[in-house]
Amino acid sequence: MEPISQDMLNSGILLVDDEHNITKALRRLLNRHGFTTVNTALNAEQGLTIIQNTEKPFSVILSDQHMPSISGYAFFNKVMDLSPDSRRILMTGHHDFDVAMDAINQGGIHKYITKPWDESDLLTTLTTEIEIYHSIHEKKRIHVIIKNQNTQLYQLARQKTREKKAFKKQEAAKRNQLASIKKVLNELKKTEGMEKTLPGLDHVFCDKQIQNQSILIRAFEILNQEIDTILGSMAQKHNLSFPTGGGHPGTTEKESGMASPPDYDLIDKVIGIALQNAIPLLTNIHPSFGDGVDIESYTTVPDIWELAQKEGLIEMEQILKLQAQMAPKNGAPPSYREPEEILAASGTISRLDISRLMVKRRFIQTRILDKASSQKLIDQKLISPVALEICLLEQMMRFERNGECIPVRDLLLERNMIDRHTWKKMFEDAAGTEVMRDPEKPSEKANLTEDEIPIELIVSSNGTTAWIKNKEPLPKEINTMLVKTLLEKRGVICGVIEDEKIAEQLRRHPGAGQKWVVAETPFTQPETDGKIEYFINTHDRCPGIFKEDGTIDFKDRGDLPFVKKGELLAKKILWEKGPAVHNVLGEHIQLEPLEKVTLKGGTGTMLSEDGFALYATDEGDPCLDNRGIVSVYQELIIKNDVDFATGHIDFQGNVFVHGTIKDGFKVSCANLTVSEINGGIVSANGHLKVSKGITNAQVTAQGNVTTQFINKSKIKALGDMTVTREIMESSISINGQFLNTEGRIIASTICAKMGLFVRLVGTEKSSPSVLKPGRNDYLNEVKNKLLKKENKTKDLITTLIQKKKCLEEKNLNIHEKIMVHSYSCENLKKKAAKLQGQVPHITKDKKAHLKEEYKETVFRLKTAEKTIRALFNTQDDLVAQIEAHQESIQKALDDQAKITDSKTEIEQLKKHDTGVPRVQISKHIQAGTRIIGPNSAMTIHHNSDACNILEVKKIYGNLPADREMVIRNF
Repeated sequence: MEPISQDMLNSGILLVDDEHNITKALRRLLNRHGFTTVNTALNAEQGLTIIQNTEKPFSVILSDQHMPSISGYAFFNKVMDLSPDSRRILMTGHHDFDVAMDAINQGGIHKYITKPWDESDLLTTLTTEIEIYHSIHEKKRIHVIIKNQNTQLYQLARQKTREKKAFKKQEAAKRNQLASIKKVLNELKKTEGMEKTLPGLDHVFCDKQIQNQSILIRAFEILNQEIDTILGSMAQKHNLSFPTGGGHPGTTEKESGMASPPDYDLIDKVIGIALQNAIPLLTNIHPSFGDGVDIESYTTVPDIWELAQKEGLIEMEQILKLQAQMAPKNGAPPSYREPEEILAASGTISRLDISRLMVKRRFIQTRILDKASSQKLIDQKLISPVALEICLLEQMMRFERNGECIPVRDLLLERNMIDRHTWKKMFEDAAGTEVMRDPEKPSEKANLTEDEIPIELIVSSNGTTAWIKNKEPLPKEINTMLVKTLLEKRGVICGVIEDEKIAEQLRRHPGAGQKWVVAETPFTQPETDGKIEYFINTHDRCPGIFKEDGTIDFKDRGDLPFVKKGELLAKKILWEKGPAVHNVLGEHIQLEPLEKVTLKGGTGTMLSEDGFALYATDEGDPCLDNRGIVSVYQELIIKNDVDFATGHIDFQGNVFVHGTIKDGFKVSCANLTVSEINGGIVSANGHLKVSKGITNAQVTAQGNVTTQFINKSKIKALGDMTVTREIMESSISINGQFLNTEGRIIASTICAKMGLFVRLVGTEKSSPSVLKPGRNDYLNEVKNKLLKKENKTKDLITTLIQKKKCLEEKNLNIHEKIMVHSYSCENLKKKAAKLQGQVPHITKDKKAHLKEEYKETVFRLKTAEKTIRALFNTQDDLVAQIEAHQESIQKALDDQAKITDSKTEIEQLKKHDTGVPRVQISKHIQAGTRIIGPNSAMTIHHNSDACNILEVKKIYGNLPADREMVIRNF
């Protein structure tokens, strides 16, 4: 495949597909091949919104055919109206070939691509369509340019015709005027006798007869002679023919200067020579690196937006517009982008100007740091103020001359004004100085005080309560009128107590510092903003029929709930907001709920845009889990065992296994129903139902667990657990209630937040069991894992930020090098232009030397330009690395946000239900069994029959209440 040009790589591409994995894969593919402007949308509506809001039309729009609500073909019919020039590519499956052909034949689609796609064919198709788009766009642009040029040429021709006519009229008038002046001069010569010559202009203009007309005419002749002398010497120097004798160029000696029009061509040549000599002086006035920025006025480092605005490179309206365009849309997570990155992507400012701004910003930062660290050395008398001033001046001169950002400490060391130890100290002081712009601090509202009254009025933050507080013991003069005056001054008008009560409160609280309520507007704060109404069965269905031998028959599963695509699963009903109440200041208060209820959707569901309704996107079995998430699951039935024939199972739905999950095989699903688990590893997002038992297995479930027996297994669950027979040498930790009313617990550890209801615990020969009622061991373990994962993610973010900072530092150094070489290029271009202009006007012996110098200058210029291009390429690589690190940082931040959400969910689950620290024994518990509650523990010292073991509050006299575990018989 031929290399793709940079213009094509910068072309806008929009990918529309309802499957996030496909848009993500396409975006990565295009980014990997250099495409920089790739946008994605997850449905047709979002794609149309992006097209409407973009300023520059997309070159290519690629859309999937099968999308919810609007198909790809219908989507492109609307795109034709919004962006008719964009090339439209439809992505379909092999079975949609006829649809794609119809779309192409009817003119809505330019190309189609089949799924799964071939990367080479996809890239070839995209580049071809981009070339077609650019070709069409270029033809339109050239057509517009030609049309505008023809219009301008026509207008220019008309204007020149008008100017020519006006010039002829002016010329005729001037000739008449010259004839009149010539006639007057001839008459004056006869009458005044102008043979007398004056010594010079100074004498003429000092003479008392200056107002004499003849004297003024003579002064004009002297000026004319001086001009002729200057022009004549210039013409002679450059081998041009120039008339002498006091006339204008182009006149004869007989005809005085005004008889015929001057030789304007000759004058133009002379002026051109003068300009060629003056151009090097004029072009040497290049833009200074400090122009537009008062560097000394900064105490903190400004951002690129501010510098660009002060330089006049961009207006505030453009800045706000760019920032609005780069803001996250449609609920997307925020991602930070540097201002220089935004400016470069938008093309608002050239790359050289961005480099200038980056260098200026670096110099301002260096300048501020130098002043801070140098002042410390002056205070310690390690350097003198004069030495510092000299180095600061040299630092500024070097920056204004070629953009160098040299720290003052380096200049001091270069001039031997400090030693290496002092240089290191300045470096450390500069590194520890904070010079970035501080965030704006909110202004604090000062409390209104009345110095003449020894009481103050305090109003709560929400304005619903006001208090009077005594500054000092109240004198007898303080009465109700003074309190009412203070209330009036502060604007307290609602909920004020009666005058009699104010007088009573003044009598009851005369001491200093005492406080009492003077006004109050009570209200009732709603706890939540609404409730969730479910249209599905929110309770666990019958797990099956328990047989006499303890096994469970899952054949009769009861009524199977089933929902169709688009069916309403649940909706959020907001509490009706009551009328707005007034605070003591008479302001309206709209009471907000303390907690917001969120409607949560999982697999197979779709939340409405307002978040108030949840719909099914697939047909299947609806389920509400313990975390309040509604999902719709499809079913997978395994008629035999989960073993080498099936492999591991990872299914986003309900799984039914008629056989056994064998040793080492993993099953990950929603709800799982299985005959037996023997050594398997199970992770269920919903409920787990085992008809026989669990042996040597590791099980995690987000719902309830039902089984016949458990042997040498580890089980964790968020819901309840029911076991019909023995639990042997196992570890169980659940967030719900544990039931084993027919079996026996042997040598096992069981933790259940909502308590244990068991029949038999322990035997004479087995190891003691440990029962933990009312505890949250499972949630605490999950939280600890999340904390470790969070710390690991934070360390990763810190590392990535440091690496990104190093890359940005390298990028800034590249900016500085670009500025130095661009300055060199400017000077070389000026020198080359000067030499090229001198070639036609020098002698042959000097021409060879001049050509050689010109050739060397051009070679140096090309070398400098090549260096700048290489620096740009290096900078592009650095920018790509910075963007990759930024993407990694954003991904880590997203992961951190998910971890935070999981931690919040864990905390809510822990607070949702108060634990029940109780173990109920229906028949017998063996001595040695350990009972551990949330705040106390005990060991059973004697065999006990039916009893309750629970944690109670004990009070001993005046001591604080304590908790202890006790045994109580039925």
